[in-house]
Amino acid sequence: MTGDGWNQGHRNRQHVLETVYLKRHNEKFSVKPLADFDSHHPVGSLDLDATLSIQVKRVCTNDFTFSLDCRKFQIARENDLHGLPRNKLLIEKRLDGTIKARFNGRYLVIKEIDSTKKA
Repeated sequence: MTGDGWNQGHRNRQHVLETVYLKRHNEKFSVKPLADFDSHHPVGSLDLDATLSIQVKRVCTNDFTFSLDCRKFQIARENDLHGLPRNKLLIEKRLDGTIKARFNGRYLVIKEIDSTKKA
């Protein structure tokens, strides 16, 4: 089939999908709402970035670091570090590629460190 014939066939399939199949599908499966008002709840103060992130638990080491995906992160001294070593952190791998760490519901300031450097 030539390119022009393929395009014509594609347009015909698209037309059948939109006019025949979807009409039958909607007639069979659509449900009328019980009420006329919008019953969706507002998002409010929900943090969608945190909700949609991949969340994993990691243990904070004695030198206030944790590892994730072969990378090492340092927890900054400006955080309240009391009780942090040997406790679990909730690490969020967010959709935009950023990494966030939480301890007891608070976000911590973290920085990726180069694990190839030797002290």
